[in-house]
Amino acid sequence: MGMNLSIDANIFISVINQEENYESCKKILNAIEAKKLEGYISAIAISEILVGYFRNKEYDNAKRFSSYIKNHFHIVKVDLEIASKAARLRAEKEIKLPDALVIVSSQESDFLITLDSRIKNQNPKKILYPNELLEIIMTK
Repeated sequence: MGMNLSIDANIFISVINQEENYESCKKILNAIEAKKLEGYISAIAISEILVGYFRNKEYDNAKRFSSYIKNHFHIVKVDLEIASKAARLRAEKEIKLPDALVIVSSQESDFLITLDSRIKNQNPKKILYPNELLEIIMTK
């Protein structure tokens, strides 16, 4: 198996909504589905994604997404250690709590993949945009 990647909610949302960067996001998700990369996602990120489905009353899509996550990703649960580290990060860096939880939940992964510059700026060497990860993969 290849790299361990934590995936932020905005990567999935980009693909779901076919936003500007969705092609590079889709390539990463496809590689995880194909078991070329190992995918991790924070329980918080899952909640962020499901909100959109529930807001739009797309209950079948929410169920399909949940099944997709269970089949292809390791879910990182928020325990006392993660909650404490996230609270400290939020206090020190003044970032949103969900962002702090996603960052702390990714500590065991090789990289956290995001489209959010506020998250990326917390650790530019370990937190990558999708195109940066694809460049690394292409050079290996």
